[in-house]
Amino acid sequence: MTTDRFPFISLRDETPMKKYLICPGVVRSISDNDMHYVSAPKLMRLYGVNREDCIIVDNPDTARGIEWSKYIVLRPNTAGDYSLPIK
Repeated sequence: MTTDRFPFISLRDETPMKKYLICPGVVRSISDNDMHYVSAPKLMRLYGVNREDCIIVDNPDTARGIEWSKYIVLRPNTAGDYSLPIK
């Protein structure tokens, strides 16, 4: 539940609500056909999002209980397109 004055603040715990799920991982580069690991900090930099707005999903335990449909999921992109998807 949010308030009109503070749309990103939860009334239950008063912490900012997260917008993005960051899923680091391996991607094959189109330019050199090599495999590269893209870390969570690098993904946040590439997409231009703040750490405070993100939940990092880097292993199966972290993913448990998350309602994925509530978030914008950000993953490594083979084509190198790191513009934010529209939800």
